[in-house]
Amino acid sequence: AMTAPQTGEGVEEITVISPTEVYIGGNFSVSGQPASTGFVKFDGTALGPVGQGLDGGANKIVNGMTSGSSGVVIGGQFPGVNGGNTTARKIAQWDGTNWATFGGATSGPADGLVAAVARHATSGHVAIGGNFTKVQNAGVDVAATKGLALWNGTAWESIGEITGAVVEELRVIGDHLYVGGEFSAIGGVTARNIARYNLTTRVWEPLIDGCQNGVNGVVRSIIDTGLNDGSIYVGGGFTNAGLVPEADGIAKFTPNSRGCRTTGEYLPPITNVRLQGFHADRVGSQSGIRVHVAWDVPEGAGYVQFTVTTRGLQTGGTFDPAVEHATPTCTSEVSSCSLFFPHTSIDSTMRGRQYFDVIYSVLGESSLGTALPVGFGPLTASPPPSAPQNVQVRGDWRAITVSWDRPADAGALITNYLVVASPHRRVCVTTVTALEESASRSCTFRNLRPNTDYSFSVQALSLAGWGSASAASAPVQPKNLKVESSTRSKPLFGFSRIRVAGLASGYAAGTEVKTFMRIGTGAWREITDAGTRVDASGKFSFTRVISPLSFSRPVSVRFEVVDQAACSVNPTPKDCGTSETVTLARR
Repeated sequence: AMTAPQTGEGVEEITVISPTEVYIGGNFSVSGQPASTGFVKFDGTALGPVGQGLDGGANKIVNGMTSGSSGVVIGGQFPGVNGGNTTARKIAQWDGTNWATFGGATSGPADGLVAAVARHATSGHVAIGGNFTKVQNAGVDVAATKGLALWNGTAWESIGEITGAVVEELRVIGDHLYVGGEFSAIGGVTARNIARYNLTTRVWEPLIDGCQNGVNGVVRSIIDTGLNDGSIYVGGGFTNAGLVPEADGIAKFTPNSRGCRTTGEYLPPITNVRLQGFHADRVGSQSGIRVHVAWDVPEGAGYVQFTVTTRGLQTGGTFDPAVEHATPTCTSEVSSCSLFFPHTSIDSTMRGRQYFDVIYSVLGESSLGTALPVGFGPLTASPPPSAPQNVQVRGDWRAITVSWDRPADAGALITNYLVVASPHRRVCVTTVTALEESASRSCTFRNLRPNTDYSFSVQALSLAGWGSASAASAPVQPKNLKVESSTRSKPLFGFSRIRVAGLASGYAAGTEVKTFMRIGTGAWREITDAGTRVDASGKFSFTRVISPLSFSRPVSVRFEVVDQAACSVNPTPKDCGTSETVTLARR
């Protein structure tokens, strides 16, 4: 049996790593253990402190917790951890041995309470929610992070902020991040106290039953029902949930395919609203971007017309998702249409302003009425991204791998990266996906010319077009072994001498080269005393005297590099840095 924390308001979070590693957080203290206030570990026998515990006096409170391969991440009201030796403003990480800040911000990411923490198991991304007004990356504010932010493994980013007081609950279920709290909108989408974020499409979705959006009070708990139908249990301070007026503090929600019309009858909803593509365009004297939007309509839905509108105007550094644009908009009788975004609005009431983060709304009409509008976004229309940062190049076996970091202004919707190799202008294009964004920032060039110095530049493509290219990387060569010459002398008293020389492109002087030899059709054996190494000019050679017993048989020689870094692309041992085989006939 576990002895409960003894004083305080109680336990708020429990995370079980194993039967002997259970973490408990909340607002409590344990008698005789000052370092256990607000956060303790149960080792299967007793409660005890986690390292030197939290810092902050009365603010030693944990409100949210999640775990993963790197340890336990906690959020709350504390200003530091490790007994005050580590600044970790409202959020920190315990790896099982040591405390550390989380998120890379020197002063901590949140300027207010962190009430909820959730982790996506596939990507490892961590979301935090609370009543903070912003998060920071290394002391620099991240825009649009009121109440909600996402750590993408490298930096904090906005996935949409709340209009309201607080986020109290975060839960990842499948490919959705569910958010509960006290708010009226999130990510520019109207949502009463509960919504979900599609981690694949990066779109906010309100929880709607018929025409009823969300619940009428604060949401404090969201749990997967385990029924594998997408349903959840919701708990909190509400009395009405969707079409269930008797839902007093708890309700079940099941996603369904029901839209609604003004009379309350249902219409099949529009689904899968998406960006189909875009290109530069011009209308009259205005240059801009032509955006193609598409969506899915259930068979037999009977829709006769669709209208797409946009909202969310940013000007003077202020973004207001409630502002609807006079242009662009489009009307269509099929499930797609295109909108023209001028670089400067042609509407007289918004002249001189530019469109940035845009929310799209698709309204379907039929003979039965009008369906509930379906929104998605934001998508960034301008400006083009700046140059990618920190371009790194690594020479691999017969290949070169290039990696880089996102542009500094990567709030833009980046869809592709272009990597250019010089000389010979070889190119590589990667496609960015929401959950695997970091994987799209690496590219491997194979079949490059050996003994050639290559440099690389990277540029990003967004909705606004190609951004500027990065500075060229330092030159590097693909690693390769190549036999350049081989000789075998005539027998003298039955003995003969063989010599094989080659070029080790891309390898440092002194790199060891394993040497293998075969006599006739016998087995290959390693010549352990060969001492073959790359010299300062990038070459290597092997010399051996052959006994009279072998003068009438051919001799074959091959080489393998010992440099293990060369194996990262082609890890099969016998192929990892293996030169071609040379056979020296008898003389």
